[in-house]
Amino acid sequence: IMYGATRQRERSLDALREISGEILGGSEGPRVLNLIAERALELTGADQAVICMPRPSTAGAVLEVRAAAGRSASTLRGELVTADTSLSGTVMRSGVAVDADSVPPELGPTDDDEDLVTVGVPLLIRGDTHGALVVAARRLTYDDRRLLQTFANHAGVIVEYMRARAELERLLLIEERERIG
Repeated sequence: IMYGATRQRERSLDALREISGEILGGSEGPRVLNLIAERALELTGADQAVICMPRPSTAGAVLEVRAAAGRSASTLRGELVTADTSLSGTVMRSGVAVDADSVPPELGPTDDDEDLVTVGVPLLIRGDTHGALVVAARRLTYDDRRLLQTFANHAGVIVEYMRARAELERLLLIEERERIG
């Protein structure tokens, strides 16, 4: 048992180093978000993992699945759900991790949702919630939940990085226009 726990900790640290390396290496945001969802799925033994964020033009009323791993991942990416009916929306309103009694709409349809434990964890940026990591698994331990929060924190960093990069590009464009004209 001790060896298994040590091995799991080692795998978790490897995944966190990998994600940190991608962030610090300047990888594109969507790539890093998908990597986070994939590692969350692998390390918790989950069936599905998604990262949902507000769609900019909807003032937070509509959320978009920005990253997905597991069953139906390719069809879930880009799907839209309402904040009022989704676990991600509940997490964003509360700012804390939330367990769900059933599989939420952002994970798509499922045949065997009675056996799944579903948890949503906030993507926090300076105390504000900017999205949610949602995972459905047969079982989630206390350590799994702590790892999910760490993954969500890393996702928050990449979201902030994507915003800063977009703002820099906007400012560079303005500067170029002023220089030209």
